[in-house]
Amino acid sequence: MTTEPDTPDTGAQYAAVIDHCRRLFETKLAQYGPAWRMFRLVSVVDQIYIKARRIRQIEGMSGAPRVADSIEDEYAGILNYAVMSIWHVETGDLDLPEDPDDLAFEPMWSDPVAAGRRFLEVTDRAAALLAAKNHDYGEAWRDMAMESLTDEVLSRTVRIKSLLATDLPDLRRVDSQLVDVINYAAFALVRLRD
Repeated sequence: MTTEPDTPDTGAQYAAVIDHCRRLFETKLAQYGPAWRMFRLVSVVDQIYIKARRIRQIEGMSGAPRVADSIEDEYAGILNYAVMSIWHVETGDLDLPEDPDDLAFEPMWSDPVAAGRRFLEVTDRAAALLAAKNHDYGEAWRDMAMESLTDEVLSRTVRIKSLLATDLPDLRRVDSQLVDVINYAAFALVRLRD
C-alpha cells in the first residue's frame, strides 16, 4: 500500500502502540509474576471498566486529575486487560484457578517472552480485523472525538458484563467485544501520540 506523504501509516502506528503495550505487559509479568491470573474474567473486565470510567471522568474535569496515571497509561492498561480477558475466554477459564500455586508453573506465565509472543498472537488477530474494517470504513475512527472512543470502550465493557451475567455466556460474542476494545484502545493511543 502506497501512502501520500501527509497520510499516516496506520499499520506502523498500530504496531508501535502494540509494541509499547506488550513491553509494558512483559515488564509487569516479570515484576509481579502471573498475579493477574487470580482474577476471574468478570474481574479483569471490571478493570477495563474502571479505567474507562476514569478516562471519562478526566475528560469532563475542569481541573487536573489527582492521580498521576495519564489517559495514555489508562488506555494501555485497557488494551492489556482486554488481551488478558481474551486468554480467559480462549481457555474457557472464567473462574479462579483450582490451585493458585500452579499458576507459577504454567510455561506461558513463567516466561515473560513466551507470554509476549502469545500477546502478539492475540493483537495480530485484532490488527487483521482493524485492517478489514479500515478498508470498509476508510479510517473513520481518525475523525471520531476522543470522548467517543472512551464511550465505545465503556459500551463494549457493559455489553461484556451483561453477557457474562447470564448462565451460559456466549463466549464468541464476549471475544468479539474484547477484540473491539483492543482496537478502540489502540485508536486512542495512536490519536494521543499524534
